[in-house]
Amino acid sequence: MIRNLFLISLVLVLVACENINENRSYSSPEELDNSFKSSKEYSDYKKSTDFFLMALKTYKIKELDLTYTCTNSGEAIAFELFIKNNTNYTFKVMTPNISI
Repeated sequence: MIRNLFLISLVLVLVACENINENRSYSSPEELDNSFKSSKEYSDYKKSTDFFLMALKTYKIKELDLTYTCTNSGEAIAFELFIKNNTNYTFKVMTPNISI
């Protein structure tokens, strides 16, 4: 009886630890890019039949001091969802300085 309770407790602890570690840290821009491109968010974007505005959108990931550029609005939405769902990072949309 005690053995069964111990095993159940151990399983619950392992499941809880696995859920805590879902938010990853990335040590390089390539690692972040690879993880994003293999994510559910990116996969959903690629499978979509929607039309997206073709415009570059650049993000600044504050914690990594990294900029990341998306090629269209669909990829940008997927990237924002990926960051929110899979990391603890914050981002800011960078606006280009356009002089006329």
